[in-house]
Amino acid sequence: TRMFEVVAGEVVLERVSETGARLILQRASAGCVVAEPSLFAEHYHCDAVAAEPTTVRAAPAAAIRKLLERDGATLARLAHHLAREVQIARQRAEILALS
Repeated sequence: TRMFEVVAGEVVLERVSETGARLILQRASAGCVVAEPSLFAEHYHCDAVAAEPTTVRAAPAAAIRKLLERDGATLARLAHHLAREVQIARQRAEILALS
């Protein structure tokens, strides 16, 4: 129901596998939004954990979705941001595949 931006510190978005392995999906530092895809998901199956003393700012997800519906410039900035996050995730996957 809310989106969170990290103001200070770091939030780790993680999921624990059935075998108990901890999978880190995102490390969000100051200026980053935590779990952007959750803006469009009814349920999001991850935990956000503060990796250090952290301050976050929250905004209602419904209000953000309404803003995106009426403001094309904001929607374009979000699309650009999400595309960049996909590029970064793919680069990380390539690096891990080479290991």
